[in-house]
Amino acid sequence: MDSLARLTHSHMPHHYGDGFENPVATAVGFVQAHQQTALAVAHNTSGPQQQQANADRLAWVQASLKGHVSPVQAAQQLEDTSGLRPRTAERRLEKDLSKLRKTYEGHDSGRPGAQQLQSQLHAVFDQAVVPWYDFTTLPASGVVHAESALLGANVPGHIGVSKLSCGDCADYADEQQRANDVRGTHGQRFPGWTHPGDGSVSRDRAISNENQYPSDSDSD
Repeated sequence: MDSLARLTHSHMPHHYGDGFENPVATAVGFVQAHQQTALAVAHNTSGPQQQQANADRLAWVQASLKGHVSPVQAAQQLEDTSGLRPRTAERRLEKDLSKLRKTYEGHDSGRPGAQQLQSQLHAVFDQAVVPWYDFTTLPASGVVHAESALLGANVPGHIGVSKLSCGDCADYADEQQRANDVRGTHGQRFPGWTHPGDGSVSRDRAISNENQYPSDSDSD
């Protein structure tokens, strides 16, 4: 799921007002909507350009999963707007696409949760057009982080996140008794974090040089 979140993450400079240059994090999950399985996507902020970017990126993921293009070809299309480091972006995205395709094709069925994820991937990506919904929450002040937006919307199951969660998101996952449904935390806290339930805005600030990405490059 974290691989799918990274593949859906996009860096969009100048497309957001108020200083936002990037959704910062992307979170994904699966929901049942209109009698079908769909992908739930959330960013820290969103808009028409971001929603179009989501659709475009998911179409390339779909093409790779179904074998219409190779993981390398899809990664080359996704790397420029991925927000990942230019020298490593293509390889990171290729690895994510290859891993997701392996699950889609049932080659890792022995891994816990792999069979359920395979079923969900088929339900979503076997459609003619990938069904997805934007769960980004835009409060009056502050920012609802992507994974907290999905948890606040009661999106079930594991939540994939393109980066490790901040300390406040980790606390919120604990509050919702869903700590095991997110990847983990880098422990840093950012002013402006907004609680998706009561709208309270955190003034905490604990920012360091701690790596915000999962320590293992093959995160699930």
